[in-house]
Amino acid sequence: MDHNDLTPAEVACLLGAAACPQLEQPGFQRSFHEIYRQLAANLQVLLSHLLAGELSVEPINCSTTTYGEFVLRARDRKCLLWAQTSPDLGPVFLDLAPSLIGILVHRMLGDPRGGATGDFEPATEIQQRLAGEAYRQIAGAFCDLWQDILPVRLTDLQRQGDLTRLRWMASEESLIILEYAISLDLRKKSLCCIIPEQWPVRAVQRAVAPYCPANADIAFSGGSFDAAVAAQHEIVAELAETDMKTEELIDLRVGDILQTGKDVGQPLTVRLDGVPRFRANLGKLSDRKAIEIVEVLDHQQPDGDAVEQPHGKPPSPADGDL
Repeated sequence: MDHNDLTPAEVACLLGAAACPQLEQPGFQRSFHEIYRQLAANLQVLLSHLLAGELSVEPINCSTTTYGEFVLRARDRKCLLWAQTSPDLGPVFLDLAPSLIGILVHRMLGDPRGGATGDFEPATEIQQRLAGEAYRQIAGAFCDLWQDILPVRLTDLQRQGDLTRLRWMASEESLIILEYAISLDLRKKSLCCIIPEQWPVRAVQRAVAPYCPANADIAFSGGSFDAAVAAQHEIVAELAETDMKTEELIDLRVGDILQTGKDVGQPLTVRLDGVPRFRANLGKLSDRKAIEIVEVLDHQQPDGDAVEQPHGKPPSPADGDL
């Protein structure tokens, strides 16, 4: 399973933060693939504004590499930028076609045909300033992706430098490479955004931290994520509890009826791996016993009799369809 098919809300649930109210917000309902596609839309609006012209941006590939391999290949990239993030979710890299920056700078200077071919290197102070502004705005388009989940900004945006000296990550750690094709006046340019593979879970984990169990974490690399998704969890719906004396237990026979102190209209307590997590109504679905979740319990909510149901939702009849 590709973890990018998950939504932030699903990642939050894997982290144990199912009770977080933010999970209902639209930003938590889109898969990470959809979020990355949104970057194409952000870039299209931004670049159209900078170039004062129509263009299209399409996501064409999402691949992975190791940090060690990326650093080795970075030496051949002439227009690579990197930045740290606040909060710290790991480094972000932007790999731009030099000719794209050339087009941006010349368009901003009022020259629609300049910088269209070949490598571009800012030759004047004004070109350097415009190129820096283009870099910052493109980086800002990436930051805008995460505003609905976790406000993030890039700090210390810099041109390449010697990445071998930047010990952000172990050489074997994975990076996601998001590649986009830019079509402008029948010309094709490229832009890549490179982030740690753990970026999605780190962003979600920061956003829902108050609702996560202590030390909750997920690893997406090396098969750990698949193991987390495939893990089996025990869910138990408790009908009721009662106490009995030993002699009463010994005398139990087929047909005996045990009376409990729980009202028939009260929801059931549902335990996840032994921990009370939900309230539910009992019913049936397709001639099978079923339960309908009516409340998600807070982690700190004590176990006990059911509390008043949210929004005044009436309990389902014990033998009614859900």
